[in-house]
Amino acid sequence: MQTRNLKYNRSGTVDMEIEHPKYGWIPFTASPNDSEQRGRELYAAAIAGEFGAIAAYIAPIKTVEEENASIQAQIDMLERQQLMPRVTREALLGIALQQAATLGMTETQLADANTGFRKLRDFETSIITLRDQMVAIK
Repeated sequence: MQTRNLKYNRSGTVDMEIEHPKYGWIPFTASPNDSEQRGRELYAAAIAGEFGAIAAYIAPIKTVEEENASIQAQIDMLERQQLMPRVTREALLGIALQQAATLGMTETQLADANTGFRKLRDFETSIITLRDQMVAIK
């Protein structure tokens, strides 16, 4: 069987084109775990170098917009998991800090005394860290 354009993919398997007798050159992914024996054989032959060199996998480069969208999706997922949208989180933190100040407590003392506040503050810090990774688009 003729093959060409071998390259590793993100999963570590090998993408290639094979020459089909009826359809000509078609894409194929060879895997050591293929359900078909022929797929496993093609993978083993490719790894053994029988079809020539296998090009390295090159991850696609994300645009700024794509990277920002990915970060925002992470933030949205975290907020949904915690049932804690930004407006609620910021309000609760603000109220807790105001009450602590009234009692003469520092933020550190409040965090030491109140596990819920500490967890909420840590969650907010993780969201801020993610937001800081976003790139401003001009």
